[in-house]
Amino acid sequence: MYQKILVPLDGSAPSELAVAVALKLLAGAEAELLLSRMQDLGHELGYPMGFPVATETLEAEHLRCDTYLMTVAGRLAPDHPNIRRSVLPHQEEVAAALAQLAGQEASQLIVMTSHGWEGLDRTIRGSVAEQLARIAPCPVLIIGPHSDVMRAMKHPPLQA
Repeated sequence: MYQKILVPLDGSAPSELAVAVALKLLAGAEAELLLSRMQDLGHELGYPMGFPVATETLEAEHLRCDTYLMTVAGRLAPDHPNIRRSVLPHQEEVAAALAQLAGQEASQLIVMTSHGWEGLDRTIRGSVAEQLARIAPCPVLIIGPHSDVMRAMKHPPLQA
């Protein structure tokens, strides 16, 4: 079991599944979970590529990301008080930024989901999870889109 786990989130419901998996891997009351979210790029916020983004817009994006992380942490807080948040400024090298954060925080494990892009989508977008697994200073647990864990989330068992 682990004392410090990093969970990078992208704001999607599937990425939040990694939180549930990470919580099962934490050992003891003192164990710590670090939730992380990277800010979106300027063009994702409506700015043309290469166009400078206003400071107010970047601050609003940081607040949006932190509010999201607070919401996720808030759902877990009563049972798991040792949850911290980290909003990363957007960088082209997402995997490198996450690896650096894991090293700075002395994370023992990174738990994340993968979109499972294939073909042209993978060529264009790349695989952050795969890159991170290569360069992270700790093990990376990647939950694939076709895993039993993901299928269980999409089709939860019927309750008796």
